[in-house]
Amino acid sequence: MFKRATDLLDWDQAQDFIVSKHRESCAGASDKYSYALSCVFASTHITSSPGGFHLKLGGNSGGGKSTLFKNFSVLTPRDTWVFTSMSGKNMFYDDDMHDGMVVAIDEFENTDDAGIRTIKLSTSNFQEGTTHKTVINFKTETKTIAKRIAYVLLSVLGLDNDEMDSRFNILDVPNNLEYKIESNYSA
Repeated sequence: MFKRATDLLDWDQAQDFIVSKHRESCAGASDKYSYALSCVFASTHITSSPGGFHLKLGGNSGGGKSTLFKNFSVLTPRDTWVFTSMSGKNMFYDDDMHDGMVVAIDEFENTDDAGIRTIKLSTSNFQEGTTHKTVINFKTETKTIAKRIAYVLLSVLGLDNDEMDSRFNILDVPNNLEYKIESNYSA
């Protein structure tokens, strides 16, 4: 297995390999989702990328957005991503976050002003990390979001925010029964 992995990296075929494996687990989905997700994960390792690559997956409730992400993420090391919901300042206090992670936020709501501000700050300071001063037990403390955090937002709703629209690549999942059956069967 190690030799096969080394060969894939040596021949610059790692992305194609991951895309083909994702295709197998998400029958009926276009490769554009696999390529977009691979760009999200890859951007967390590129130290010259000013803003990273962030993705918003949209579509109907139960349409397979979560399954699409989960089927891709299992092809990557488990400590490189988190699938979660998020409150406004949560990421400043999460000790499990480290440089170069992908954060997939399920059921993202475009009405969460604190969450939107946190994401905007984090994407604007993609290479440096983002700091937040707060008071804990009557002492000023500085909390930090790690460097190179890339986001995948999963939501039925649109972003409805020009600043968020400019930071995210937006893809809608297919709305057909065949895709839903195949992707949910594969999960």
